[in-house]
Amino acid sequence: MIFENVETATDWERVRGAKMRTLRAVATLADSHTLKADDTGHYLLYSADDAPAKAYERIDSQVEAFRATNPQARVPDTLHRLGFRGKIVSLEPYKEPGEPPEDATLATGGGQRVVMVVAERIRVNDEEHAAFPLGRLTPGAPVTTKQLEAALVRVAVEAEGSFPNVAATGTLDLIERRPPRLKTRESLPQETEFSHAELPTVEAVLRGGS
Repeated sequence: MIFENVETATDWERVRGAKMRTLRAVATLADSHTLKADDTGHYLLYSADDAPAKAYERIDSQVEAFRATNPQARVPDTLHRLGFRGKIVSLEPYKEPGEPPEDATLATGGGQRVVMVVAERIRVNDEEHAAFPLGRLTPGAPVTTKQLEAALVRVAVEAEGSFPNVAATGTLDLIERRPPRLKTRESLPQETEFSHAELPTVEAVLRGGS
């Protein structure tokens, strides 16, 4: 999302082990937007020229992490941007100064001009700054996959070492998308087996886990 206009609503103050300020921004919603009031985990992005000095540590760490897991790939430009966490406090239709009050309901779909108040958080030791974001509000960082990647490497090494007599394990079942192997049944219970029950699906899930 691109902010057309950003201004400070409340200045930096210390709250629960962090620093926070609120920004008032005018923007146009994208067609595929899912934004709503109270959304958390978003990132407000800054250009490197405007961001506080301490934030450069984040660039180094995220670039190094990408290179470690993608040694042959080009580092995406997005990893060279700096971001701070933001929460959408409010999201309302934009209204020109002096216009009469209108229905405050957001229209479905994109293209609507809105006013949002965003609470921006930084670490206690981060430098307070007066700069405004580039104007992009992006989803939060994805779930880390380092442990998953390490587990897959272990499975591959073990399989290579025992090939062709590779032991059947739950992990390989998942990787090869094989049906679960059960100790007491040939297959998982189906809800049709419990048509007499008040909640057949729930009953089937409970029996499958027992």
